[in-house]
Amino acid sequence: MIRFGSKENFFYGCLLYDDPKVIWCKTWSISERVSGKTNINPLVEKYSNIDVIWLISVGWMADVFSCENIINGISSISSKHKIVFLVNSLEEVNILRKKNINCLLVNQNQFLNKSQLCVITDSPKKYNAVYNAGFFEYKRHFLANKVKDVALISRGSGDLEIFNAVKSMEGVSLLNFNDNDYRWMGLQEINRVYNESYCGLCLSKTEGAMKACMEYLLSGIPVVTTVNRGGRDFFLDGRFTIWVDDDPDSVLNAVNCFVKNRISPDLIRSETIRKINQSHEIFIQELSNAFGLNESKLKSRLLEYDFNLSTERHLDEF
Repeated sequence: MIRFGSKENFFYGCLLYDDPKVIWCKTWSISERVSGKTNINPLVEKYSNIDVIWLISVGWMADVFSCENIINGISSISSKHKIVFLVNSLEEVNILRKKNINCLLVNQNQFLNKSQLCVITDSPKKYNAVYNAGFFEYKRHFLANKVKDVALISRGSGDLEIFNAVKSMEGVSLLNFNDNDYRWMGLQEINRVYNESYCGLCLSKTEGAMKACMEYLLSGIPVVTTVNRGGRDFFLDGRFTIWVDDDPDSVLNAVNCFVKNRISPDLIRSETIRKINQSHEIFIQELSNAFGLNESKLKSRLLEYDFNLSTERHLDEF
């Protein structure tokens, strides 16, 4: 989502370059995609008379309708602003470029905070699998209904009917709910749960890159995923990933495989970070080439953020 933070004058994004101004931000809310009215509009108005390049990181699977709406919304305020959508899969690049929509393949999962997730050496295993997902139909929790000892984590959003159905599944532990009351879990606690699990589940058919998928990898656990669209596969590796059909038996068999065959958590994390670092270099080169930016200046600014771009920052930084 592109939004102001909970505190006045804070913005969810970051300034990557000063002249021209290059601003990275994120969008995924349905209202923004349909209306084209995003919460970056105050900044668009503020800089309406100067050149600005908006790098809009797409949190859903990009589509022409949504992107054109956002382009039209920003362009109605200023004609001096360029918009580049950062999408999560090659399929999305091809879809948008056929309609002459400016985009780059920049998977959003490369911008997570790597330092907050880690391998906990010799962590005991308490769960056969963990699934960090909101209670939405597209998350398809039911595909895990044959797996025993599944840890479920949610960021507190979703559909009550789905929640009740998942709650009734045998063998699941809703770790941040006391009865029906939501309990917030910090990333340190979530990281501990990941390390206590044999593998992480990704069961949706279509969404964005799925932040939890990258969290699993950075915590050093393998992934069981359904075949999907939207960029989740970008950082996955066949050495520690099993792709399954859309049925509970396939999910169960894959989980059992990882329970029986342990994979080095340090290998999973180190190989993932290697791919992330490669993606950083490609991002810097492509952006510099596309807009004539000084590569070393751009890299220096990104290193100031440690490539952790998804953070609230004060509007004065822009």
